Amino acid sequence: MSPRPADPHGKRTQRKPRPPEQRQGRDQPASAFATILEALLARVGGARGAVLVDSDGETVDYAGALEPFELRLAAAHWRIALDEALARERVASLGSVRLIALRTSRCSYVVRALPDGYALVIVLTRSASLLGETRALEVCVRALCQEAAWPEPWGAPRGLAWFPVEIAPDARRRPGAVRVSGILRPLEILGAVVGPGTGEKAWRVRFETGAEAMLVRESGGHWYADEPPDPGEVRSGGDARAPREKARALSPLTAAGRGRAVAAMGGGAAAAPITAKKKPR
Repeated sequence: MSPRPADPHGKRTQRKPRPPEQRQGRDQPASAFATILEALLARVGGARGAVLVDSDGETVDYAGALEPFELRLAAAHWRIALDEALARERVASLGSVRLIALRTSRCSYVVRALPDGYALVIVLTRSASLLGETRALEVCVRALCQEAAWPEPWGAPRGLAWFPVEIAPDARRRPGAVRVSGILRPLEILGAVVGPGTGEKAWRVRFETGAEAMLVRESGGHWYADEPPDPGEVRSGGDARAPREKARALSPLTAAGRGRAVAAMGGGAAAAPITAKKKPR
């Protein structure tokens, strides 16, 4: 992956998500889930790929610079690992397993459980922070839940929600305006918030609508608010078809593609076509 370009003042600019259909090597057309995963990759340092996988280990859709087969293989492998963790949880009567984060000799991985047996698998560089961008992960999970019409927030702390926002900072790098529907809107700084996190800065602000929120600038330069600047942009619901059914309507996977992943995992011949799951309630 090429490094992010620098501006004339020597500062690194934020990487904008590239439309999934423009990435080379895709073996299926991109669905709405790929766009959501691309947005996650743009906000997580060191992220190389992300996959939405179903309960059978079959990839629904993906995004990233890695080869599609490599992403499918990783998703199938860590889907099995998540199932094993859930099985041990039931035997030992432990708390609910929602997330697995681990570092190997070559890569790092984050696996997030989702409703109806689905999971989100993120492949990162070995040196990447495993849990450094929890807001970006939460935003991605919420978007996936909305697109799949799952109940939300699923598995997130009750009452906690972050929204990605685009902020135009002032000369002192404080929030000066927020972009809403493509237009910069003024905001009022009410005060600074102490200690949001390592390398982070936070302010209490009031939006043009009168709503108050906490704005956080992460160490990577991304901004989040705990309230949306425009409540009308927060949508609910979505297409009630299961994610596998929705992605299949765009691009059914070939039996040969499934067979390669199954064989690589030691499963032998190609798997039979997977029927569409029941729609999320």
